[in-house]
Amino acid sequence: RVYDWDRPASENRALHIRQALAVLEPGLAVTPIPLPAAAGRAALCACGYFRLDSLALHASSLAIDTRRESFHLLTLVEGRADVQAADAKVSLAPNESVRLPAAAGTYIVRAAGRARALLACVPASAS
Repeated sequence: RVYDWDRPASENRALHIRQALAVLEPGLAVTPIPLPAAAGRAALCACGYFRLDSLALHASSLAIDTRRESFHLLTLVEGRADVQAADAKVSLAPNESVRLPAAAGTYIVRAAGRARALLACVPASAS
């Protein structure tokens, strides 16, 4: 622990500043990976605990299925989009999210113009 949100230091909540400084690499450079430009769904990263996909919509819609395996957490990062699941419809603006339960099954994400979203879920093998 390096910072404890202004709580006073105590024996039970030690700070580890020396250990943190020992592993810092201030000269480390990061090269961002651009999001896929093509419309549709593309995997960004996955492990045994979660999967993160990019959704690119260009005045289009995309049908996505939870397959009743995992919740889906959809966060809009650009544009505007509507999410339709059964009788429920949610409109999203940038930085807004909607959580769809695994029981939602197939749902539709629609954008009138260009929109991008991130979709997080638990991979089937981890469920």
